[in-house]
Amino acid sequence: SALLDGQEFYDQINLISIKQLSHSPNSSTLEIRFNAIPTPTPTPVPSELLKNPGFENDSNADNKPDSWTSNANFTRSTASFHAGSFSGRHKSTANAGYNVKQFVKNIVAGKVYNFSGWANIPAQSDSTFNLIITIKWRNSSNAVISTTTVKNYSSKTYGWNQALKTMTAPTGATNNFAAAFASGNV
Repeated sequence: SALLDGQEFYDQINLISIKQLSHSPNSSTLEIRFNAIPTPTPTPVPSELLKNPGFENDSNADNKPDSWTSNANFTRSTASFHAGSFSGRHKSTANAGYNVKQFVKNIVAGKVYNFSGWANIPAQSDSTFNLIITIKWRNSSNAVISTTTVKNYSSKTYGWNQALKTMTAPTGATNNFAAAFASGNV
């Protein structure tokens, strides 16, 4: 197959490396190495836009995860967690609805973003229970221009269930907030 500038082909059997350094419409400049040892390609580390995504940090010891908005119905918990040492726990007996969210800056319109989270919802008797995970895209004036639902839960999950969504930031988006809305008796 064709190589792009900076790409390298490595023949493991004959230990030959061919790297295209540059090209023009009529020629290519190559670097060819014999008895070559392959150059390791670093694995890219995904950038984490959410701060404290695993609810691990609580610098003021109020049992509310740092970098998230506060609500009396939402705390950190060690009772059950998917990874790390904590999870976020939604609990309400008042059949109330509330949000817990985090603002994310430096969103680039047109760029693809991935959201991944986990939920473990036990059996409950409330038929109006709902947990909705959303991304609300905002413009430079902080007005919501679009909302993406990552996942909507209305019953138990039979253990940990992944909420996963790949989405493209809409035109005009400069920031967003990841939010979990819970309602009902949990």
